[in-house]
Amino acid sequence: MSSRFLQIDDNLIVRRSPRARQLSLRLDNRTGAAILTVPQGVSVREAALFATEHKGWLARQRAALPPAIRLAPGEEVPILGRPHVIIHDAMAGRQPAVEAEPAALRVGGEISEVANRVRRYLKSRAGEELTPRVAHYTAALDVSYSRLRLNDPMGRWGSCSATGTLSFSWRLVMAPGWIIDYVVAHEVAHLKEMNHSRRFWAHVRRLVGDPAPARAWLGREGAALQRVG
Repeated sequence: MSSRFLQIDDNLIVRRSPRARQLSLRLDNRTGAAILTVPQGVSVREAALFATEHKGWLARQRAALPPAIRLAPGEEVPILGRPHVIIHDAMAGRQPAVEAEPAALRVGGEISEVANRVRRYLKSRAGEELTPRVAHYTAALDVSYSRLRLNDPMGRWGSCSATGTLSFSWRLVMAPGWIIDYVVAHEVAHLKEMNHSRRFWAHVRRLVGDPAPARAWLGREGAALQRVG
């Protein structure tokens, strides 16, 4: 049975899940909505009361969210950790072009299509950055994977399935290269160990050294990447 989402209002979403064991509440960094996971046997009314009791916590979490960044002319979007100003140039080519100095992303076509074109560019660039890293780290650990997927999950940068599918958030392309290195190494290490045991972390360290700085960066800066677009 798949999970079911029910929109209660603009700020609270109840997610019914047969696998949940207790009520849990978290904030979607992308939208600012509170997501309340409800196990079977718990009423919506009881769940809403739980959310109300945590109203102060939610307010503090929302206040701490980084500002949202639109994919629009004049806004800055990070590419490999460096901010690039989005410039609309109706006469430019169909494919967005990166300019080095000053750092910019020049986008052609109709202004109404700027956001879509920037998003497509970022996804394409993410594939270009991730694919060789996956090849490098799988070779280093002498493991293989079944396929590579790009997606946009909430609250997760990557995953490794039991069938060997490696999935990554395209938003990683906005992070510095060494952060991408860590996330790819983390998921590739799961091809050896589908857990977070000492052996797993030993594989990660073999590939990229101490993971602590990258984990700290994602904890500190990751929410800002989720707010782009």
